[in-house]
Amino acid sequence: MSQCCRPSSGSALGSGAQGTEIYNDVKDYYGKRLKKSEDLKTNACVTPSKSLPKYIRDALGDVHEDVVSRYYGCGLVVPECLENCRILDLGCGSGRDCYMLSKLVGEKGHVTGIDMTDEQDGGEMYFSDVYANLEMPAEIRKHKVLWGECLGGAMWWKDLLIIAEEVGFYPPRLVTASEVTVNNKELEQAVGDYKFVSATFRLFKVPKSAKQNKKYQVVYNGGITGCEAELQFDVNFTFQEGEVVDVDEDTYHILKNSRFAQDFLMRPVTGEVTSKNGGCCRTEAKEITIDPFKLLQQLKTKNTTSKAADCSGQGGCC
Repeated sequence: MSQCCRPSSGSALGSGAQGTEIYNDVKDYYGKRLKKSEDLKTNACVTPSKSLPKYIRDALGDVHEDVVSRYYGCGLVVPECLENCRILDLGCGSGRDCYMLSKLVGEKGHVTGIDMTDEQDGGEMYFSDVYANLEMPAEIRKHKVLWGECLGGAMWWKDLLIIAEEVGFYPPRLVTASEVTVNNKELEQAVGDYKFVSATFRLFKVPKSAKQNKKYQVVYNGGITGCEAELQFDVNFTFQEGEVVDVDEDTYHILKNSRFAQDFLMRPVTGEVTSKNGGCCRTEAKEITIDPFKLLQQLKTKNTTSKAADCSGQGGCC
């Protein structure tokens, strides 16, 4: 797992004296200049990815207010099926998410929080961070306040795909994306035309399988805590209990070789697939969206279209 507000890679920090300077600047920004969440000048480090289900809200409600008041995370990562899991939270900050997750993993689970580091191993990784639409120039990367606001060190989102492939993970799956707004004239001029999003990606490291160019179908059995009837896997797939869904080859292998295997019925398409409730309707395989900026544009277009349709149905524009 990974949050923002910490150096995310050696290439982002630079090397030698420059890297040390940035490290000290970020440490100073969070240790001395920021005293509480309200001191932030942008919404990058407090951007909610999506509305939270009740069981997560309840767990967060048990966290002490002193910890919550110093929360600077740019996204909240809460995977499904966490009972008995061991979780590593990189960039844990005040530890708010760690305390919350400790309740979800239960007595036999374990949560470790580490701040200001860039190494992690495991079969599944979550990256909840701020990403840029392009590789940014040095003048932005050296800007002390932009570093503190999680923008100066933002990774170009396509670099995550390259890194994932290099370390042997499947292509990242986009889970959520929220627009980052800059509410400060000086910082607006500093970033210019560069855009930023707070996005969460999930990556799986499963045995590689030779591409067979087959179609696959899966059926969610239901029952995962908090997702009994519906599992929102990423922005591309939301699995309803008992519904037959066409998926791409990568999604099939991820589900088959991960901890989700016992929660799905799945097979290549060689005949009719019938769900456990007797249904046979299914969706068509879709184009996989991984670009967070493209997702935001799609959502804006959808919202605009919906508002226009609502107005036209009322006999006039609202």
